[in-house]
Amino acid sequence: MPRNGQSTRAEIMHVAMTRFVQQGYDKTSLREIAEACGVTKAALYYYFRTKDEIVRAALEEYSIAMRELLDWIEATPRSMDRNRELVDRVLELLDGNGAVALRFVQANPTVLARDDFGERHVDYVKALVKAIAGPDPSADAALRATMTVGVLMLSSLDASPIGPIGDADERRTAARELALQTLAPISERDGERHDQPAQPEKERQQRKHRG
Repeated sequence: MPRNGQSTRAEIMHVAMTRFVQQGYDKTSLREIAEACGVTKAALYYYFRTKDEIVRAALEEYSIAMRELLDWIEATPRSMDRNRELVDRVLELLDGNGAVALRFVQANPTVLARDDFGERHVDYVKALVKAIAGPDPSADAALRATMTVGVLMLSSLDASPIGPIGDADERRTAARELALQTLAPISERDGERHDQPAQPEKERQQRKHRG
């Protein structure tokens, strides 16, 4: 089945960014990218003239997706349903080119200075934490929002401070569960009761005896 222009461009970008992460930006050529995508070098030039153009496009795509996510959060009232969709949206963003873009930045720290991407990324993360925590958040809400964003971001990376942590599916499943558990106490308002964390067994027994 012939590919359309958008799918070809997306494939080139994904293949290129993946190669940049796996074998290095300087060691990856446009010819190699074209061959991996099954297109001619001339066809690749139709979409991207240089490797730098590919990187800029990938980082801009990530930035656009983050802005759209922030707009959606601001327009959607907090609820358990929003929690689930929020977590799934972030994981989806980090599952494809978003994850590759973050891994590229991790593997190529100098790119952080290019076009202020590092500063913009930090601003997006801060805005995401603030949107989740809500206006005038308590210390508990601020910390829970920070932990939620952190665990979702870390799930997209292959490595951690203690080394590799499972495969992509395992990290995604674990991150989703942890994020939802962390969000639960700050997710409800407008008359909805908070989901309270379970009481330790010893405390439950003491309450039972006192009753």
